[in-house]
Amino acid sequence: MSKTTPEKHLPTEALVAHLDGELSRREHERVEQHLKECWQCRSRAAGIEEHIRKLTEARASQAYPSAGEVDQARREFFARFDQPGKQTISQRPAPAQVVTIGGRLWKPAAAIVAVAAGVAAMFVITDRLRHPALEASRILAAAQTFEDQFRQSTGIVHQNIAVEVTESSPVRLQRRSELEVWSDGRRYASRWRDASGSLRHAVWRPDTSREWVYDPALAPRVVPAVHRPADPQALADLWHSGFDAESIETAFLQWLRQREWRLVSFAADLRTFANREGASLRVERARSEGGGPALRLTAERHVDGVLVRLVLEVDSTSHRPRLISVVFERGSQKAELRLAARQMEHVSETQRATSPFEPDPALPKRDTIARSPDPAAASPDMSLVPPPVEAELDAAEVAARFALHRLRACLGEPIRVERSASAIRVVGIAETPERKQQILAALTDVDGRSHITVQVTTIDEAPRHRPLTVSAPPESAGAIRFSSAQLPTQGLLLEYFQRSASGQNAAAGITQFTNSALETSAGSLEQAWALRRLAERYAPDSVHRLRPNSRWLLEIMIRDHLEALREKTDAARALLEPFLSSTLGSGGEPSAAQPDNRLWSQSVPALFATVARTHGLIHGLLGGGPPAAPPGQVQQRLRELRAALPNLSAEVRDLEVRVAAQFSAFAESVRQ
Repeated sequence: MSKTTPEKHLPTEALVAHLDGELSRREHERVEQHLKECWQCRSRAAGIEEHIRKLTEARASQAYPSAGEVDQARREFFARFDQPGKQTISQRPAPAQVVTIGGRLWKPAAAIVAVAAGVAAMFVITDRLRHPALEASRILAAAQTFEDQFRQSTGIVHQNIAVEVTESSPVRLQRRSELEVWSDGRRYASRWRDASGSLRHAVWRPDTSREWVYDPALAPRVVPAVHRPADPQALADLWHSGFDAESIETAFLQWLRQREWRLVSFAADLRTFANREGASLRVERARSEGGGPALRLTAERHVDGVLVRLVLEVDSTSHRPRLISVVFERGSQKAELRLAARQMEHVSETQRATSPFEPDPALPKRDTIARSPDPAAASPDMSLVPPPVEAELDAAEVAARFALHRLRACLGEPIRVERSASAIRVVGIAETPERKQQILAALTDVDGRSHITVQVTTIDEAPRHRPLTVSAPPESAGAIRFSSAQLPTQGLLLEYFQRSASGQNAAAGITQFTNSALETSAGSLEQAWALRRLAERYAPDSVHRLRPNSRWLLEIMIRDHLEALREKTDAARALLEPFLSSTLGSGGEPSAAQPDNRLWSQSVPALFATVARTHGLIHGLLGGGPPAAPPGQVQQRLRELRAALPNLSAEVRDLEVRVAAQFSAFAESVRQ
C-alpha cells in the first residue's frame, strides 16, 4: 500500500490531462510512476475514465435520455434543492453576470438549469448503463421476439438473404451468393444460388410426408431428403473447416444441409453463441448501411486460439434484425461470413406461377419415394445416380469413418470401411442389436450417404455370413492373459504398499494398482492402433486430394486419438512413476529428440512401436502375462519402463505439433 500522504495526491486536472494524452513525456512518466505507487489516485483516475466512457457511449447510444426524462429529472433536482435545511441563495439583488459552460455563455439562472439538466441526465444514463450486459441481453431478447412473432404470423414468410464470404488475410478474396427461404410453419423451402445464379443447394417440404433435396455436389438430381442431425452445426463453428473463402463457403453448405425446417433466425444464432462459456456480449449504437439508426450487438469468444466474433445489427426502434456477421481470426488468418436480410416479408402463394414448396420443374427428379423411418432403408437407389467422382468417394469415406469414430467403433470393434471403384462399404459385426441400430443411425445423415452401403450384422446373425477379418490391437482390455499366479513385481509392490498403507490394505492396493495400470495401457494401445490405421490410409497425397471439410474431419479424428493417448499416457505416468522412483530411485528423463522433417503419417509407426513396447513392459511386469519378465531381469525391465514413459509423452506431444503444422500447411497449399 502506498505511503503517499494526501497532500501529495495528484490534482484532478493532472489526471484528466494524463487521460487525454496532453502531458509532456516527462510529466507523463512522473504521473505514471505516481499511479503505480498510489492506489487512491489510481482509483480516482479509473473513476474519471469510467465517467467519460459512460458519457461518450450515452451520447451515441439509445440509452441517452429523452427530453421528457431530462425535464422530469430536472424538476426532481430543484425539488430537492428547495427542501428546508438546504443552503439558500441570498435575496439581495446582484449585477447580471455570465458564466461559461461547454463553450457557451449563460446567465447564472440559465447556468443552474443547464447544470441541473446535465446532472439529471447523468442520473438517468448511469441507471441505464449500470448493467450494460443486461441491456444487451434485453435488446437481443427483443430481436428474437420480433423474429418469433414474424415467423408465427399467418401466411407465407419469405426471406431473401445476401451471403458474403470474405477472406481478408493473408490475401483478400470474396464470394457472394443469395439464399431464399419460404415457410408457413408447416411447409418449407430454401434455395441457395451463387453469384452466377447457379443453384448450389435447395430443399423442399410440400408436406410432412414429402421432403426433397437438390445438392449437385452429391447427386445431379432432386432426391428424397434424409433425416437431419439432432445437433446441427452452428454458424460460430464454421471456422473448423479452414480460414480461406472456399473452406468457409463449404462449411456454409454443410450448415445448410444440417438446418432444421425453419426460417433463418439471426438473433437465435447470436443468443446460442452468447450463452456459451467464456462469451461476452455488448451493445452500441451504430448506423446501418442505409444510414439509419441501428443497434449493434457484439459477442466474442476465444476457443482453441481462435477469436470468434458475432455481430448482429438490429433496427433501433423495432429491433428487427438486419444482418449478422461472423468473423474468425487466428494469427494472420481472418475470414468473415456475412448474412444481410434484403427482405423479410409476407407473400401470397398466388403471386407465383408455381408453388415455392415444390421442386423446380426444370430440375431432373427421381420418382417419388416414400420416406422410411428405418435408417437402413433411407439410402437412395444407386441405379438412379451416375458413378461418383473420386472427390465424392473421398468425402463419403471420410464421413463414414468419422461417424464410426464418434461412436468409438474404431477402437477394436470388428467394423471396417471398404472402398471400391464406385462405392463405400461399411461391413462388420455388432455385439448387440442395439449397437447395430446405433451404427446404422450414425451413418444415415453423413455426407455422401448415397455412395455408402452398410452391411452390419449382429453376433447372432453372423453365423449365416462369411467370417469377418478386421485388424485389431494385439492385446485389448478384454484380452489380458495371466500366465502365473505370482507377479514378477509382487515383492516390490508389497514393500511399496506396506510403506504407504497399512499391511491389511496392501493386497487390495496391489490389485487396484495393477488393474488400473493394465486398463490404462490397453486403452493407449487401442488409440495408437486407430492412429496407425489412419496413417496407413491417408498418406500426404491422399490428404491433399481431400475437400476442406473432409480434411477437417480427418484432422479431428487424428487429434482426438492423440488427445486420448496423451491423457492415457499422463495417467500411466502419474500412477507408475511414484512406484518406479520408490523402487529404482530418481531418473526417467526423456531422451533428447532428434529434429527431422517427417510427416505426421511417417511418425505414427514409431509412436505405435513405443506404445506397444510400453504396453508389453507393463503387461509383463504387472499382469504376469507374456512377455513375463524373468526373475533376474525385473530391475532391468523396470528401468526400461521408467525410460519409456517420458519418451512416450514426448513423442505424443511432438506428433501433436506435427499434425497442427502440417494440416495448416495442407490448407495453405490448397488456397494457393
